[in-house]
Amino acid sequence: MSAINIPDMARILRIHGLKVIPVDVEIDTLRPKHELLPKLIGPRTVAILVAHLYGRWFDMEPFVAIAQKHNLELIEDCAESFCGLERLGHPMSSLSLFSFGVIKYCTCFGGALAKVRDPALYEQMTQLYSTYPLQTESVFFEKLTKYIIVWHCLNSPFVIKHTIRVLSLFGVDHKAKLVAMMRAFPGPLEPSIRMQPCNALLYMLLYRLQRVDVARLDMSVRKGDYVLQRLPSTVTPIGHRAWLRRYWLFPVLASDADSTIRRLNALGIDAYRGATQLNLIEPENGTQSPWSELDPRYPHEAKYLVDHVVYLPVHLDAPYWVLDCILKALNQLQPAAEDMPMSLVAKL
Repeated sequence: MSAINIPDMARILRIHGLKVIPVDVEIDTLRPKHELLPKLIGPRTVAILVAHLYGRWFDMEPFVAIAQKHNLELIEDCAESFCGLERLGHPMSSLSLFSFGVIKYCTCFGGALAKVRDPALYEQMTQLYSTYPLQTESVFFEKLTKYIIVWHCLNSPFVIKHTIRVLSLFGVDHKAKLVAMMRAFPGPLEPSIRMQPCNALLYMLLYRLQRVDVARLDMSVRKGDYVLQRLPSTVTPIGHRAWLRRYWLFPVLASDADSTIRRLNALGIDAYRGATQLNLIEPENGTQSPWSELDPRYPHEAKYLVDHVVYLPVHLDAPYWVLDCILKALNQLQPAAEDMPMSLVAKL
């Protein structure tokens, strides 16, 4: 599977008795390195799982060819990359998965979709799905109420200013607290996901999908490209050479991510690191051939990305004058002691 994903994805696979072997990810395209797959596929391999990260898409054809050659299932994780109903994954993917959680495009405050290629597998999944308990309406409305309150608070400068001040007095990281509140499954994972959505959530999902605003999605691309094309040479973008660029998040690399965030915050730019659960999927140490960072199969590039990523507040609702402020702040940052592109090459 892609070496960058949320840890729960790997956990779900392990719960089902599967061993996870991460595939390194290119920083400039965010494409898993398909050329490594023949060395990683073994006689017990059953599937390839690849993830489109940060809203960027990569060409699936090499993965389709490898999956067909080795008779493997191909699972396409599109949780971060929904961009309308015209792009629902590759037609030859066994499964294409989409998420509509609270921080996603076209949010429905929960829920997901799975596109299944094989009718027989679809029937098996439907039968199993029908045995799951039904989410109650009260649980959904409780979640909805919480998010509405949080949304109004976030859009009130007075509330935000004093809340941050109070939390800082108690040593509480307000960003970490907010991310924890936004988590789709704050409790135990398995019972939370093995449920059928209530009718209210299904109606919400249907309503949102029938009204996908492609113009807003296109605006996010224009604003993301606006910043990308004007980044100073000292800033290294991530995914800038992706096959198809969408901007669910806008990540860049910094030699010292924490220091860069502090300096940007001091300049009034709300850069951050922990707003997503994305992390490195570490290899599982085998008894015969333990993986280490010296092993060529180790996801070196993915690790570097995770260790040095900084997220900029570039999104479709940010006015252009705010984007200009972000660019101005980036230009005001003094270059790090080590040149970033050379640092990247050296570490890889």
